[in-house]
Amino acid sequence: MANTLIIFLILTLIIVLAVIAVLVSSKSKKKHKTDYRALFIIGISWIPLGLALKMPAFWMMGLIFMAAGLAHKDEWEKNKRSLKHLPKKERTITMIIIGLLTFFLLAGILFLLSTR
Repeated sequence: MANTLIIFLILTLIIVLAVIAVLVSSKSKKKHKTDYRALFIIGISWIPLGLALKMPAFWMMGLIFMAAGLAHKDEWEKNKRSLKHLPKKERTITMIIIGLLTFFLLAGILFLLSTR
């Protein structure tokens, strides 16, 4: 019962952070174009994850992301963005969100390893 509660809390925190990230990025006056290179990287990451976890949804979405990224390969260099190009406030918020997501990822992994 406690394991389910901890997993639920971690998922809730991840969802809250994702909503905050979307709200912050939607208020930005500067609109960003789709980063197809990132879609490709997500795709090639999700394929082995889905195969290892025996979850077809992950590897199928990975194939879709990878295909979308490859279909727009000519736009990879045009949309090159980094944290250096963000305004200071957005950069700070982005770094906080990345740090928190990394913490929750590591906490989830440690939790899974400790329960096995």
